[in-house]
Amino acid sequence: MMIEVLKITFLLLILLTQPIIVFAEDNTPSRSSHPDGPPHTNKLVNLISANTTRVLIVTEGHGPLTGISPIEEKDFWLSVLSEIPNLGVDWYDGIPSFDLLNQYDLVIYDAGGYWYPLDQVVDPLKDYHFTGKPLIVVAPDINYNWWSGVPEFTKDVLHIEGVLGIMPEAVYDIYANTGHEIVYSIPAEVGISVPAVTSWPDCFDPAPDCEGVLTQGYIPETEFGVGSCSDLPSYSPYDPKGELFAVVAYPGSDIEGKVITFGIPISGLENKYTAKQLAKSSILWCLQEKIVDIELDLRIEDADDNTLVRKAAGDKIDIVAIIKNNEDTSQLIDVEITAPSVLGVPEKVIVRKDFPDNTEISEDEGKTVVTLNLNPGEIRHVVWRFTISNNANPQEVTVSAKIKKGGTDVTFDSQTFRIVKNAKAIIVTNRYLLYKESFGSIDYDDEVKSLLSTLYEVANSVGAVVYYVDHYSEEFKNWDPSNVNYDGDWSNNDLQEEKSLNSIAIKIDGYIEDWASKLDPKYLLIVGNDRIIPMYRMDDPTDQQHCEEFKFGIICKGIRESPEVYKNGYYFTDMPYADLDGDWRKGDIELSVGRIVGAIVGLYQDKVITLKDMEELIRRGVSGNNGEVTNAIVATHNEAPQTTSVNELKKKFTVLNEEKLVGKTNKKDTKNELVNTLKNNRYSLFLYSGHGNQWEISFGDKKGTDSIGCSDALKVFESKDRPILFFESCEVGNILPDDFSRNNMVYATIGAGASSVIASTAITYYNKLLSTHAEVLTDEFFKNLFKKDSKYSMPVGDALKKAKEDYSPFFKIKWTGKDIKTVTEFQLYGVPWEVIDPPKTGSNEDDWEGYTVSRSKPRLVDENTFEIDVSVNISQYNIITTEDGYDLIIIPGASYTLNEMEPVIPYITIPLYLSTSANNIIIASEKLEKKFIGEYNIPSSRTEIVSLETPSGKTFYSTTNFTTETIVSGLYPPFTSSLDIVNNTEHK
Repeated sequence: MMIEVLKITFLLLILLTQPIIVFAEDNTPSRSSHPDGPPHTNKLVNLISANTTRVLIVTEGHGPLTGISPIEEKDFWLSVLSEIPNLGVDWYDGIPSFDLLNQYDLVIYDAGGYWYPLDQVVDPLKDYHFTGKPLIVVAPDINYNWWSGVPEFTKDVLHIEGVLGIMPEAVYDIYANTGHEIVYSIPAEVGISVPAVTSWPDCFDPAPDCEGVLTQGYIPETEFGVGSCSDLPSYSPYDPKGELFAVVAYPGSDIEGKVITFGIPISGLENKYTAKQLAKSSILWCLQEKIVDIELDLRIEDADDNTLVRKAAGDKIDIVAIIKNNEDTSQLIDVEITAPSVLGVPEKVIVRKDFPDNTEISEDEGKTVVTLNLNPGEIRHVVWRFTISNNANPQEVTVSAKIKKGGTDVTFDSQTFRIVKNAKAIIVTNRYLLYKESFGSIDYDDEVKSLLSTLYEVANSVGAVVYYVDHYSEEFKNWDPSNVNYDGDWSNNDLQEEKSLNSIAIKIDGYIEDWASKLDPKYLLIVGNDRIIPMYRMDDPTDQQHCEEFKFGIICKGIRESPEVYKNGYYFTDMPYADLDGDWRKGDIELSVGRIVGAIVGLYQDKVITLKDMEELIRRGVSGNNGEVTNAIVATHNEAPQTTSVNELKKKFTVLNEEKLVGKTNKKDTKNELVNTLKNNRYSLFLYSGHGNQWEISFGDKKGTDSIGCSDALKVFESKDRPILFFESCEVGNILPDDFSRNNMVYATIGAGASSVIASTAITYYNKLLSTHAEVLTDEFFKNLFKKDSKYSMPVGDALKKAKEDYSPFFKIKWTGKDIKTVTEFQLYGVPWEVIDPPKTGSNEDDWEGYTVSRSKPRLVDENTFEIDVSVNISQYNIITTEDGYDLIIIPGASYTLNEMEPVIPYITIPLYLSTSANNIIIASEKLEKKFIGEYNIPSSRTEIVSLETPSGKTFYSTTNFTTETIVSGLYPPFTSSLDIVNNTEHK
């Protein structure tokens, strides 16, 4: 396994603003060279005017000790500050007040040539420090100056625990060997000479939260040491053992600013070039924005980070930036997206609190930068909705986003999606309504999130496109089946009323037809029950669905009071969604359709059941039935024993329970035998042909003198073998009106472990003497499922689709209402491309790669400096030997070097999409896990010119051959990884 770490460095941008003040002239007085010099001028002098970042130089003391005057200190810092653009610089000579200090973004307090003046200014400096602003302190001889307030200042502001005084006569070197970023440009191995009698210098023992910058070696000419700050002052000498520092830096906190403390007078160093380098780095370090911990996770809609999303030209697409503030304080940030021209400008910009849409706040259309003020720990989603250009060609498209704070980049991320022109399936749901069902419960919201990410995972695995209908029309967010306005009179139902009741379904169907025309899919997967994507309300062509009971198939005894759809003479079907040309009422459809449903909220065995039923139904369908289980269980009515279907099952399975018919006799014994068979045997398929309704399957007569109800079904049908269940029964496939529990047969059997449930949403018809209607459709289904001479079974959705297409009316005379009802009432709840005997995965090198790649999110490790970890794991390789005796290492999915006269070896290309402003991109480190695989005759590549005789003469062309000759000596390749940086308008 090889791990590569890329360190990505961005340009440093600093922009701070403050108001301008009016200043006195720079009439610097001459100063005496003795400790009791003239009084301070106490004047504020403007040195550089700029309405940007403001810096104050403070010189304060009682006179130069060894020749470094306040003017020299001021001039030194001014020479450094003048090289940094956009700084306004002032100078104050005297003891400053907090009110003065607080007007500046950086204070440089330099007492390098004075007798220990620090005690006179500790209070204003301490107050300034706790505003969170940076401070540079040049104050040698802190060790001697232990008057009021200094010990606490040393501990609380400078963050040092001990000080060692050094005699002014000492000549010594200090070293930039700590690796601290302040000294990155100064050679670590070269000593920086501190001349004698420049001051009474000190060195420091920093606190654990303070960092060493310049190392102070052991010096015998020490004065005395000061111990722990807890008992300062302490005048007992101690030996530092060369472990102290001449300069230390405290990186700041949420309430404290950064501090750099110099124990030497930096303006008195002999090497002025190094002194200025050190001073400039210190200033820049202080002015850097604090690295804030803000997470950015860029997603394409609800897909997981490593899931490739497919879209078609003209589709809508959401780019979602998930931002979390990990700081202990509020953070004001900008979130910025960069999108290619194929997306145009965002047509909708949304900020929401989390994944549900009910917290949406709309921003201005076309906005690419959104400003957020995040509280500690707060999460926000910024959603940009685009419409892909109708003229977009198939391609991979990369979008990126970054977070900026105060004009400085904090972090960034990118994602790639694919524009395609065909798809195996389209997956359709209503995101808004899925979340609406679980508003107010974060646990259920997480279930929706998991379900939606599963849709994209499945879409990626099979080559499908996911559509949220609510992104195409706000009207779909308001769909509510309780608002369907039935007129209460089934007798006047007509096509016009049917269209009125199905206005939302018809509009959704129009979008599905448009998506199908672009992608030419074979399958349609609808996710959600009638509350999410409306089921089409079909007027019963037999005018019997409203009846409470029949006599002789024509006389209706009583009107059903519930469910409402039956009471009004309608039943449910998904046939219009599967149809692209308008002739679905006679079974002619173009798409194999399935619907994913399941209990949204329920209680079973003291456990809350949520949308996991739906997610598991999808996963079971994608995995397919357990092909290793060779049993099928049947239970058929003695008046319609389904001989043809059972014979088809016998071609594939051992059929259990075949002789136990569920008729009017021995009903109790028949039920018990079936229950025992289901509980005590593994099986891949279950066929039931008998009476039933949405709450049960009935034994005996249709009044259900004995039955297996939905509460029993959870235990009776419990299975881990992902069985397919086919119910040739009245209304078992109806899932209304109770959508919130497993209180119907479909939800119950899905909860028990079924991978597909095929059942009727309405009354079915059979004949005691002849095979008609539902029996015919069932027979056709099983004939198609186990197609003759086919190695594998037909997908379940295809078998049902073809059964409806091949259905013929009784004696092929004419279509009656019962025939129309038969081909429209049977519904597949499951994944339509599921197969009952999924082929085992083979090692087809065209379909898989012999390595895996993982990429971390960018990590901010320094100001505008990011790291990305890239890990490559070789999981499969082969050695093949050519006819000429050369050995080639084959890694599926890899490319191969063909450099002239160099060895032919595999290499892997890993794309990383970075911001266009990224530069100084390097591979910072590598970690290799090596494995010896043997000694092989690896060839080199050689280009040869070959001639070919043609009617018009000789034609010359080049070809690549192998050879044992090579220009390489030693190890090859000379590197294990390299960078190839390509610039374009959208990313690097």
